Order: sequence, then C-alpha cells, then structure tokens
Amino acid sequence: MTMDLHTALIWLLNSGGAAIVASFVLERIAAYDSLAAEVKKNIFIAVSVVISLVAYCVLTYVPVAVLDQIAPFFMVIYAAVVAAVSGTAFHNNIDVKKDPAKG
Repeated sequence: MTMDLHTALIWLLNSGGAAIVASFVLERIAAYDSLAAEVKKNIFIAVSVVISLVAYCVLTYVPVAVLDQIAPFFMVIYAAVVAAVSGTAFHNNIDVKKDPAKG
C-alpha cells in the first residue's frame, strides 16, 4: 500500500496515526523509557496532540501547490522508511526463528 502526502496527513489527523507515530518515536528514546508511567502517558498524549495539530495546520494553511511540490520528496522518504521498517521486522523475525531465546 502506498500513501501520498495528503493521505498521510489525513491519517495522522483522523485515524490514530499520530498516536502510532508518537508511540514509534517515543519507544526509541532511552530517556522516555526511564520515566514514570504517568509521565510517559502525559508525554505520549502531548506528542500525539502536537502531531495531529501539525497535520491539521499543514492541511489547512499550506497551499496545495506547495504540497504538490514537496510530494515527490515525501514519497522518497516514505519508501525509505517502509523499506527500513520492513527489513528490520524481517530480520528480527529470522533471528527469532534461529534462536527463540532472542524473542
């Protein structure tokens, strides 16, 4: 499945995409991992809201002509991220099958 820039912004705004992105990013920050559960929850909510608001502002205030001009760059970044995440998931799955103790 491919996602163009407009669809990605709508996904971030309406479909829980902001929460998914916030979770993905925050889980990779060591300092976040060491915080108390309540603090982590509050940061997660705040980051999700900020991502949603940024998506809303881009959809509302950035001219369509500008979005059309940056769309090819978005597609390159999107393809690279999908490839990296897919490759990592594939290799992690292979490692677990080789050594179930790693899972």
